[in-house]
Amino acid sequence: MSEPYVIKMPQLSDTMTEGVVVSWEKEIGAKLERGDIVATVETDKAIMDVEVFRDGYLSAPLADVDSVVLVGG
Repeated sequence: MSEPYVIKMPQLSDTMTEGVVVSWEKEIGAKLERGDIVATVETDKAIMDVEVFRDGYLSAPLADVDSVVLVGG
């Protein structure tokens, strides 16, 4: 079994410092494959998808929908 890793808020533009979680696209316990879209976030410029870069399972979201998350957080 692989080690858990945290899906962090990516910096999706040069000016982005935070994002708002619009929705989680996968349910808790869902199997994830590299490239899957796991969440949708609103940035200072657009609404964008967040993808995962490793295979695994979504154990639990660390941020609620509508919460503001700093880049890297």
